[in-house]
Amino acid sequence: MEGKRVLTETKKADYTSLATGDESFDLTLDSNRFLRHLYINAYETGIEEGIDITDLQLKVEGNNEWSGKWGTFQHQNATDCALNFKKNYYLDVGDNSQIHKTRVPAAEAQISQGATTLNPIFTRVGDQVTVTNTASELYYLTVTSKVLPAMAVFDFDRDGLMQNMQYAGVKDLDLILTNGGAGAAVQVLEQHVSKAWGY
Repeated sequence: MEGKRVLTETKKADYTSLATGDESFDLTLDSNRFLRHLYINAYETGIEEGIDITDLQLKVEGNNEWSGKWGTFQHQNATDCALNFKKNYYLDVGDNSQIHKTRVPAAEAQISQGATTLNPIFTRVGDQVTVTNTASELYYLTVTSKVLPAMAVFDFDRDGLMQNMQYAGVKDLDLILTNGGAGAAVQVLEQHVSKAWGY
């Protein structure tokens, strides 16, 4: 048991983004823990990636250790996990225009016809894919994304060996998010690794 490690995930904060300004969060301090991943989820219907939250910064004892644009973190995360994100829909709608809220802010959509010979067309705004079609036409919608949808991750264990994580036994550990637009539902989650209790 002495070599056993315990993985925990904790929701640190929920808030709604503002039009401007920074939001600061005091992260968990514990001499028995290491911060492995820090997840930031920001979603608002119809809004592109990196609009509501533009920048992220992690300070350790007052020093700026990690910072960057939302998109920079997303593309690094996608590279790290060899991303192959895809969602599939089979749709049968009753009118001539249908809006699908895919929850993929940078949705890349592909449509193919279903049981009829008519081909639907579509437009996209943020995560909303609007399909214009003949009433009752069946179609298939495939949504892909080059990044983890609505998510940016501070990854302190990129090699998976748990050797270079952020120590949580420091005096101060702060996450700072820069608001760029109002209305996004934002969540902050911490993932820690700690020794088994009693060791």
